[in-house]
Amino acid sequence: MIRYTLSKQVVFTKPCAERSCAIFCGVLLLCFYATPTYAQGSAEEVLHQSSQAAAAAMQRFDYATAEREYLKIAKLAPKVAEVHNNLGLACYLQGKLEPAAEHFQSAVKLKPSLYAPNYFLGRIRYKQGKFREALPFVERALQLEPENMEACRQLASTQVALKAAHRGIAQYRSCLKKDPRQMEVLYDLAVVYMNLAGQSFDHVAELPSSAFSSLIKASHYANLDESGLAERGAWIQVVRTEYRTAI
Repeated sequence: MIRYTLSKQVVFTKPCAERSCAIFCGVLLLCFYATPTYAQGSAEEVLHQSSQAAAAAMQRFDYATAEREYLKIAKLAPKVAEVHNNLGLACYLQGKLEPAAEHFQSAVKLKPSLYAPNYFLGRIRYKQGKFREALPFVERALQLEPENMEACRQLASTQVALKAAHRGIAQYRSCLKKDPRQMEVLYDLAVVYMNLAGQSFDHVAELPSSAFSSLIKASHYANLDESGLAERGAWIQVVRTEYRTAI
């Protein structure tokens, strides 16, 4: 019989091009043990050696080696959800999103209560622009770990992507209740507000001609000139024209 122990999740940091300086990697450390009665080279010994090699590879960010070792383990222990979770993470961190998704799905089927495969399935589908598919996985991840900031933020981002800006804003505010100084959440929330403001401003030029609409346009373009988004003075002539029209 295959025997293994499971330790708590471990966080690894990894430089990336995203705003986040670290990626949460919920690696579940598996320790397989061979009983003394088995000879060297037995399935249990391979499991034990591969689990150690895979864990060491993840620690040094050698994800390709980790993937190979976890594949060996998965062939011998196909019903262990944590193995598929770790295999998914090794693929994900190499940018192999679809293979990662397949392994995460296997993990979720075997053990729906695992946080990491739910979270990363949501993250993968979000990256692929499949926001509706992402939503239930991210919601489930947050249910499993209500205080997890990454899940909270990912849910907010997914809701905004689904054009549910009010829900996304509420979710971002929920994140800030957990940590008011969370810079990435503050940044995301600012972007949402700027986009909403931009959408509103886009309609300014479409207002029917009247003294009132000219005042609104003049105020809008004056603010735009002072915002730093354009060269100083670029909108002054437009502002003057609108004020003259209003008069």
